[in-house]
Amino acid sequence: MQVDKKSNASSHAYNAQIHTNAKAHANTQINANTNLSTHSTQTSTKSSHAPHTGTLSLLELGCGNGRDALFFAKNKIQTTAIDQVADEISYLAKHCATTTKGVANPHFIAGDFTNLSAIFDRGGADSAFSSTKDDALTTQRENVLDEKSGLQHHERGGRTQKFIDKASGKLPDLSLSPRFDCIYSRFTLHSITHTQQEILLSQIPHFLTPSGIVAIEARGKKNSLYQQGEPVEGEANAFIHDSHYRRFVDFESLCEVLESQLNLTIHFAKEDRGFAPFNGEDDYFFRVVGIARNERERERE
Repeated sequence: MQVDKKSNASSHAYNAQIHTNAKAHANTQINANTNLSTHSTQTSTKSSHAPHTGTLSLLELGCGNGRDALFFAKNKIQTTAIDQVADEISYLAKHCATTTKGVANPHFIAGDFTNLSAIFDRGGADSAFSSTKDDALTTQRENVLDEKSGLQHHERGGRTQKFIDKASGKLPDLSLSPRFDCIYSRFTLHSITHTQQEILLSQIPHFLTPSGIVAIEARGKKNSLYQQGEPVEGEANAFIHDSHYRRFVDFESLCEVLESQLNLTIHFAKEDRGFAPFNGEDDYFFRVVGIARNERERERE
């Protein structure tokens, strides 16, 4: 199966929006009064989260060719990007990442983003790459989950970097953040089943900082491709069309889940045109940005 292509212009605009939202939320109080289009609830919230004092971190679910991950990294966000295509991840890790304080940015992982616990809690990634402190052009990289040795290390120019072995069930401390300021999914949620979506969403709170952001863009049922192609047996609103699997996400139901089950305040939510124009076409997609509510905010509700 193939996956959807992304529009460069709209992707960069969305990335800039997420980058701006992350910066603003990390350093100022949120006072949102957002018209949520078909998701009609309006939100007016003052957040009491403390200002963010370090490098922002972002986890991308399904990074594809790495374009979005590289955008965030270039904007000085420590980015971890997951994709199931191991060859693509290997290429990106070797040729696209730079190093900051000995840590690759973006940090690329080959694995199933629908099961974050398997990757981060139990070391279940198929491969993960890190780097020495050398310049990016001369950096040597190794698969730190290599089965051949209990402890991986490599040296260059007198510098040594050691990694925790796979048997310990942990990935390198220098490379991965256990919690992220933003979890980002663009054009990936509609590529998984509803069951996989439920598993993924149930795990997100465990990997999100107390004031973190969840940002999602995907195809909903207003999209022109909805109901085109062969229905997927046993999977509602899913079709195979031109060799593409697409499950058209129920926008309003997703917003309700993000609010009620993930304890997010919906900061922006809209299903409309203008989000992903591509090759002269401008179809319907939806975008949702939710911000985690801390315990004090939940107690006041």
